[in-house]
Amino acid sequence: MDYTRPLGVLVALGVALGVVGSLVSLVTGSLGGFRTAAAVVTIALVVVSVAAMVVVGTRGSAEWLENSGYW
Repeated sequence: MDYTRPLGVLVALGVALGVVGSLVSLVTGSLGGFRTAAAVVTIALVVVSVAAMVVVGTRGSAEWLENSGYW
């Protein structure tokens, strides 16, 4: 049984819920304390991760498209 797809969906859902929870915590809570720092770190980590995935994906796509021998 291929368990990687459902596991990937669960991880993505967990990350999305974590970011939404962090945003809600920042909006509804006071701007100080451990919860605010944790929320900021969570959002920053997700932003950096998504940016890195985009960079790697575009780099891989560019190399794949430049490979004229493939076509």
